Amino acid sequence: MRRLLVLGAVVAVFVGLVAVPAGAAKLFRDTGTFAFSGEDEEATEACGFPVDLDVEGSFSVLGRLVKGDLLITDHTVFHATFTNPANGKTAKANGASTAHVVVEAGTEGRDVVKITGLQGHVVAPGFASARAQDSGQLVIEAFGPEDPDPIFVSARGLFTGMGGPLPEVCEVLE
Repeated sequence: MRRLLVLGAVVAVFVGLVAVPAGAAKLFRDTGTFAFSGEDEEATEACGFPVDLDVEGSFSVLGRLVKGDLLITDHTVFHATFTNPANGKTAKANGASTAHVVVEAGTEGRDVVKITGLQGHVVAPGFASARAQDSGQLVIEAFGPEDPDPIFVSARGLFTGMGGPLPEVCEVLE
């Protein structure tokens, strides 16, 4: 799940980068939607059986250029459905994030992305403990949104379970 949220944040950051042509205005806005359908490799590994994931969401990005750095405020909302394709059982989750992002030029062509704020809050309705939240500061280095191996530099704050499927999802899907 953390990978999904970080990917969403990184994509929003680089959507912002694409939206600002060289020499363009210092302030920009972008909104949009996203969707993903396919096997959730992390949940499949954690659960020990195939898990499909359908995610739909929207984002709103407000950014500006300040002294060569890109400063972004990103708000994302999503709805996810996890499905065991073998038996048809499903589990739903809703999530949101509001983060402030700073993108600085890094070394060797990578950008340093500092994400501060609420990177993700997920609640699975109907489950007593299926909640997860990541908030604080996350620092990564990446070549762009398609970078398959971003480098996680540091994480400070409250990180409670966004590293995989929600606590009860595997049990519910069995």
